[in-house]
Amino acid sequence: MCKELKIAESINNHIIKEDNRTLSHGDAVVSMILNGLGFTGTPLYMSPQYFEDKPVELLIGEGIEAKHINDTALGRTLDSLYKYGITNIFSNIASQSVKILGIESKIGHLDSTAFAVHTNYDKSSEDGEIEIVKGHSKDYRPDLNQIALNMIVENKANLPIYIQASSGNQSDKIAFGDIVEKQIKNLKNDFGIEYIIVDSALYTKDNLAKLNKENIWWITRVPNSLKVIKEMINSIDFKQFKQIDENYSFIEMGSFNNAVNQRWMVIYSKDKAYRNHKSILKKFTTKSNEGMKKIKQYEKQLFTCKEDALKSLKSTIVEGFETVEHKRYSKPGKPKRDALKDVTEYSLSLLISSSLTPFYKEKKQAGIFVLATNQLDNNELRIEELLPEYKHQQKVERGFRFLKDPKFHADSIFLKKPERIAALMMIMTLSLLVYSALEYKIRKNLKEKSLTFPNQKGKAISNPTTRWVFQYFYSVVLIIVEEENIYDYFNENHSIILECLGDSYLDFYG
Repeated sequence: MCKELKIAESINNHIIKEDNRTLSHGDAVVSMILNGLGFTGTPLYMSPQYFEDKPVELLIGEGIEAKHINDTALGRTLDSLYKYGITNIFSNIASQSVKILGIESKIGHLDSTAFAVHTNYDKSSEDGEIEIVKGHSKDYRPDLNQIALNMIVENKANLPIYIQASSGNQSDKIAFGDIVEKQIKNLKNDFGIEYIIVDSALYTKDNLAKLNKENIWWITRVPNSLKVIKEMINSIDFKQFKQIDENYSFIEMGSFNNAVNQRWMVIYSKDKAYRNHKSILKKFTTKSNEGMKKIKQYEKQLFTCKEDALKSLKSTIVEGFETVEHKRYSKPGKPKRDALKDVTEYSLSLLISSSLTPFYKEKKQAGIFVLATNQLDNNELRIEELLPEYKHQQKVERGFRFLKDPKFHADSIFLKKPERIAALMMIMTLSLLVYSALEYKIRKNLKEKSLTFPNQKGKAISNPTTRWVFQYFYSVVLIIVEEENIYDYFNENHSIILECLGDSYLDFYG
């Protein structure tokens, strides 16, 4: 697939070798992709060891040996990629790949994630573009510095078509608007993207103004924290909702929020409501218990007169109260037989408010979320299509899960130079591109040719994952006898996959 997508050729056309090294920058990138997709747990910076038992000349190119794929050569390639611009070189390869695979997609999904970096000090790239710093950790590792990755994935084959490395403390609300504003022409011209789908971080006044100016259709979720959403939910009539399926129902509304005409799809999810109800009840119960403790502590306080006791109530919200007298002896020690309790003190017995208004208010909002689009033409984008299209946002999230898979060995990065870390993130995303391209092509041709492939349980399927195909091919062994290539443990199912992928793949196996 690397050869079909012309990855090495594209990189070598843009970045020329500066010396007489055997390994070109393009070949070094392909080497790292093969290493990354080997799923052996071998880190990307251990490539010489990974290739020791591989037919390197067959895989990479004539005259190349495992010793050529060393740390020095790979490090120089990472430096050269960053110097050229990883966003530009990646976009060139992605655009070329989309054309080669014949993929036509109108929708792109934008999201970001962060990768933990094992350096205990902040560091910036020489150009000041990227800082390795602490930020909001999506991996729940606030103790580690991190670097961010922004990625756009098209929605037909899940191919990443845009990446940008960024500082670990980036604000998505700022970054997302800037990315769409700067890249929209390239996305339209190179990939045919007409719609961009982003999570609620996009929905700010500044971002909507930018996108409105650039004339791009967008779909996003409106934050429930906005006052306009809270007011709308409180006044909504659930009887007007239309059923989509057993879980979802919706109502359509128009909006002119943030000076932009929009269509809103107000959605109610039974499953989400059930989950929210449990968390709200837990929160309400916790608050009530905390309130009870404070009330009990308050009731133990004694005051010299009723007026002081009542004054102390000025900041306490209760439903009712009564004063309680407490008599005591003025002198310490054991009282005399005829002594009287001559000191009177007062406390308050409080009737705690039983109002559940806040609870019911939150409960009513549970399970409701709002999707918005600036595409006002129902013939171009039906309101019913908003939810399924937005749910495809998981495609970019699935890509991030792939990149952070421990078997990919890139969930934490041990390099120290921000420039090399950023370039390595490009290599990782190229690996995702190759992986997704293989999966798309295999599944597409299995269905078109009415062929099947056995899954892990031996059941015939037409949608295998690339990882399972890789595992199935682990059994294939190349034996070279007197310069003749012999492939052993090769069966009909291997041939089916190669037939789906094309003649060049069949030729590769002789």
